[in-house]
Amino acid sequence: MKKIILLLLISQAAWSQPLAPLTVEKIMRDPKWIGVAPSNLNWSDDSKQLYFNWNPDNNPGDSLYSLSLTNRTPQKVSATTRSATIVCRNLQ
Repeated sequence: MKKIILLLLISQAAWSQPLAPLTVEKIMRDPKWIGVAPSNLNWSDDSKQLYFNWNPDNNPGDSLYSLSLTNRTPQKVSATTRSATIVCRNLQ
């Protein structure tokens, strides 16, 4: 009987603890909720492509992606296109 009363008192004390208010800052602390923001945004010379570094898969490093005016889904840029884009940017 004493054990049951003790258990009830302990559970009563645990339930009566006030919880801290939940804020947006507390919810968004975890990076998997925030997501990974693109960086180093650059337009192509003809202004039809937007190139940016992005890491949506949480890989060790960012990859180059692009968006076009007609296709707004991010597409990973191939290594040859990436090399040509970097060379063109360095020449300007």
